[in-house]
Amino acid sequence: LQRDARLMGTTVLGGEQKVGKDSRAYGEYQLENGVEGNRNRAVLGAGHRFQVTKGVNLDVAYERSQTFGDALGGKSSRDALSTAFDFLREKWVKASGRYELRFDNGDERVGGQDKVQVLTTNLVDFTATKDLSFLLKLNYSNTDNRTLASTEAEMLEMSAGFAVRPRDWNWFNLLAKYTKFVEQRPTNLTDGFSERVSSDIFAIIPIFDLPKGFQIVEKFAFKREREYFFDLPPGFSDTFLWINRVNYHLTNWIDVSGEFRHLTNLASGDTENGFLLEASVILKKYMRLGVGYNFTRFTDD
Repeated sequence: LQRDARLMGTTVLGGEQKVGKDSRAYGEYQLENGVEGNRNRAVLGAGHRFQVTKGVNLDVAYERSQTFGDALGGKSSRDALSTAFDFLREKWVKASGRYELRFDNGDERVGGQDKVQVLTTNLVDFTATKDLSFLLKLNYSNTDNRTLASTEAEMLEMSAGFAVRPRDWNWFNLLAKYTKFVEQRPTNLTDGFSERVSSDIFAIIPIFDLPKGFQIVEKFAFKREREYFFDLPPGFSDTFLWINRVNYHLTNWIDVSGEFRHLTNLASGDTENGFLLEASVILKKYMRLGVGYNFTRFTDD
């Protein structure tokens, strides 16, 4: 197999082989010629999928990568172990998770560093009643710099939400979500200093279906953000977002939409307003293709 290279001057060749029904082995070799010099990278990996029981599966994998050449960074290697599962046995609950452990060995002759990284993603979706469903998500990663004996980076994303879709009131839906987000990133890769940002985000979205093909969607969101830098006192910021969206079912296969967006930073008092326009083609019942333009300078993320 030959993959498209994102950087000019890079050639990538690879292959994959099925080993039995649920196992695979793969290899890849990259040759890169850039402004920093020549760099080659070799990757070898293998994985296997187990069916623990009906509707419950387990995946395990190992990957080894080696980088060498005269480019900046010298010689380095990474060993990665991963496991994943999915639970699809019951109709009312679905769960999945992935866990990965990475060992990075840098080239100390050119300032390379040894690191250990832990990553995990988890998702649970369950239906409590015919009108109420819940969604839980937890993503986490941590990079431990063994050379500097410090935590180089950390990321936590934890979300909990629910959806109310009354079958007897098919004109009304309600979505609500809370997200905790924490990110620590290094200011540079040599002194061990880092910057840490923590956010709490609440969002609620009521949806109303009106006669004659109209639909109104409201979104109210509040975010409290705290930023920590070195040993300075933390900085706080509160932001409120309101989106008023109107959808119109123009024909059996075309929808048009418009939004008014309002963003306010409660700490500074700064306010921004703007519009968004959109048109979409309904391809299937749960699939559509849309195009639009955001006249504001901010998103609804």
